Amino acid sequence: MISPSPSCARCVSERPTASSRRLPRRSRRSADACRCCSRCALTLEALRTYTGPYCVESFDPTIVAWFRRNAPDILRGQLSQPPKEYGTALSKPAAAIVGNVLTNVIARPQFIAYKIGPKPLSVRLCEAMGAVRAGWTSRAWTHERDYDIVIFEHYRPGAWFRADI
Repeated sequence: MISPSPSCARCVSERPTASSRRLPRRSRRSADACRCCSRCALTLEALRTYTGPYCVESFDPTIVAWFRRNAPDILRGQLSQPPKEYGTALSKPAAAIVGNVLTNVIARPQFIAYKIGPKPLSVRLCEAMGAVRAGWTSRAWTHERDYDIVIFEHYRPGAWFRADI
């Protein structure tokens, strides 16, 4: 077992519990929570103990790429949003690259979860070529009809699914 450092306590604290094993699990990694390979490895180790369905998603394409190389069997998604919404978190060129999902050549996510609202041409082209339409974060059931997958909060979603995903 990899021994956790104090800076990655968050990764270990998100370990699934026995009572949560029946629920699908989504592990969202952020650049601040998971900067290095050892933290991704800790996350992978924790997820391997979970027996229910799960996926990994991150705003950081290097994390998605790490899981592509080291755990290709795990469903992985790239979270993104319009470049202007990154504000000062990224430089303008980096925000343009990440916000237009131009890093997909490296990360190769199995789905792109884009912020609900207008999408750039690059995301619409991916969807036109068959990529799963995923949106985040929905706070109203009305978004469900526009997406294949909806990351939601503050409401109970409808009981539907797409069998071909």
